[in-house]
Amino acid sequence: MTDRTSRAHRALDAAVWMSLDGAALPLEVEVAADLCERVPPELAAAEVMSAYRAAGTRPGAPARVRAAVRGVAVLPPRGVVLAHLLDAPSEREFRRRDAALRGCARFVGRAGTHEGRAAVTVTADLHVVTRIEIAPGWLRRRGPADLARALLTCADTVRRARPDLTAPQQAPAATLDELEAAVAWRRGLPRSPVLPISG
Repeated sequence: MTDRTSRAHRALDAAVWMSLDGAALPLEVEVAADLCERVPPELAAAEVMSAYRAAGTRPGAPARVRAAVRGVAVLPPRGVVLAHLLDAPSEREFRRRDAALRGCARFVGRAGTHEGRAAVTVTADLHVVTRIEIAPGWLRRRGPADLARALLTCADTVRRARPDLTAPQQAPAATLDELEAAVAWRRGLPRSPVLPISG
């Protein structure tokens, strides 16, 4: 099946279709021109979330993405994660990465405005999109093509804000105990750092 035929087939079969990148964020989004005829605008966000989950469980999706969409977090080895934390160039960045890795942080992308608020909002944790909101009035006025663009804008914002643990990273030279102690010290916990933590 050619790409053109495949895209036409997707448009005919689904009100919303998307593909995801290795970080489980929307990479391509297609919205049927008759979306608002198929689905009430008030239910469009649920339709988009269904398309997101379908993309994450589709054969051929990366194993990490399939796991994330099913609610199973897949992280690199613990030592690589701790080294990524310690590599933060500032205290603020360390706290941001730490909150993300502990599951306490949420990353939000917004696009468009409607009645003084964001028209489209995509919320994600470190692993997966957790919520999509679409203002029905904005969707009625702007239409499916703008929705597709807005979703990609939101995904790009989340992508830039979220720590990237999907890129290959070099195994740390320090032992796991050394890394754990250094992270605990940097968090301000009552443990002494074990030095050196590199080379």
